[in-house]
Amino acid sequence: MMLGLFVTNFEKITGLFADECNTYHQDAGESMDDAYEYVKSKEDLTHYIVTALRLTLRQVHFLSLMHEYKVGIQPKPAEELHELGSDGASFGAPLPNTHAIGRLNLAVSDGQTTCTSRYVTSLPDTAHSLYYSTGSKYECSKTKCQVVDNSGVTPPVSPCLLPRPLKKKERVVIVSSEPLATGFKCEEVPVNHMVVSGPNAYFALESCL
Repeated sequence: MMLGLFVTNFEKITGLFADECNTYHQDAGESMDDAYEYVKSKEDLTHYIVTALRLTLRQVHFLSLMHEYKVGIQPKPAEELHELGSDGASFGAPLPNTHAIGRLNLAVSDGQTTCTSRYVTSLPDTAHSLYYSTGSKYECSKTKCQVVDNSGVTPPVSPCLLPRPLKKKERVVIVSSEPLATGFKCEEVPVNHMVVSGPNAYFALESCL
């Protein structure tokens, strides 16, 4: 179900969904075929994948809230909540926490871009763990595993909340639920953020909200 929802969002955003063509991109053309050719011409779909995953996470969170309001698990707020922005793409204020814990660590990829979320619909301290590390190659010897640079030295992990290209010695991005071995140098992904890597050594920690 989650994958189907993500794919539907992706198709809408890129203009591939027949009923939603040009909602996001007026230059995608008038027909379904035009929209498809437009998307195929885009080598880097990073922005679309990130936006589609954000939409998916918010929709699941929103549906969980609506169910809890309906069955009386928690009182419905006075102000009406909106699943999406009025344009279908922007996001409003963060949604209230759910009573049930919905842990949404999801990973999607088109073979060039990989986007992995660490998201929870409830309190932040109930989220599943998620870590990342960057370097030029991944080495594993017996119980010792590390991402290293070309000199064989383990690069320091530099948290970055803004999109940036990876440096020449940062061509490998490892994302895992836990550190891969004892002493493995990695950085924890902030709750309700996603790790994004894409073509041309693109790397970012993006907010899911």
